[in-house]
Amino acid sequence: MKKISMLKIVLFVLLGTLLVSGCGVKAVEPVVALAATNAQAESNAAASTVAPAEVDTPLPAPAPAEVDSAEAPAPVRMIYSVNNDRFEVKVLGLEWPTNANPDGKSFLYPGPGNMFLGLGIKVTNLTGSDVDLKWDQVYLVNKYQDKFYPTWGAYKQTNKFVDPLTIEVLEFEVHPDYDPDAHIYLGDNGFMRVIFRLPKDNLYYYFGFADLPLIEINWRYRK
Repeated sequence: MKKISMLKIVLFVLLGTLLVSGCGVKAVEPVVALAATNAQAESNAAASTVAPAEVDTPLPAPAPAEVDSAEAPAPVRMIYSVNNDRFEVKVLGLEWPTNANPDGKSFLYPGPGNMFLGLGIKVTNLTGSDVDLKWDQVYLVNKYQDKFYPTWGAYKQTNKFVDPLTIEVLEFEVHPDYDPDAHIYLGDNGFMRVIFRLPKDNLYYYFGFADLPLIEINWRYRK
């Protein structure tokens, strides 16, 4: 009887051991599977995070502020001179002739709605040598950016002061529509007189000389 009881106990212990072993194996499998799942998920997440950086996307276009679009300086008042490394220019006076008599024979008139406007200008050449300047580099513009060239013009090279409005203008017209090659040679110092034919409907014009900043001209100005 004791042998049978002892046998039962041994069998019971063995059965319990097997059951515990079986449960232990079953308990490990889900942990391993979960770890594998997590590892795969982390790998996928890492791949999805890295992928966009590996895509060859074009760079965005530069912002407008990065575009080289240097603005022209604001026009200066007529009482001031303008200059760069080539020239210094100052408008010394204005004239409003009712007619022009460049050839000394016939009188010319500006026509209805127009006027003649003359400018006396001091020009200093800073280059150290004579400069061949075409007359189409001497001009006026209005606020609409319409450009007007002188009809007549003359230049006197001198180191002494002269009233540029007393310089005798050339007989022929220097406007590029009539003579596109009309030009003058600028010495170290000199004075220029130019006469424009302009519409009266612009109260202000802006004088331009080569690539210098513009000079504001109020043609109603009187000294």
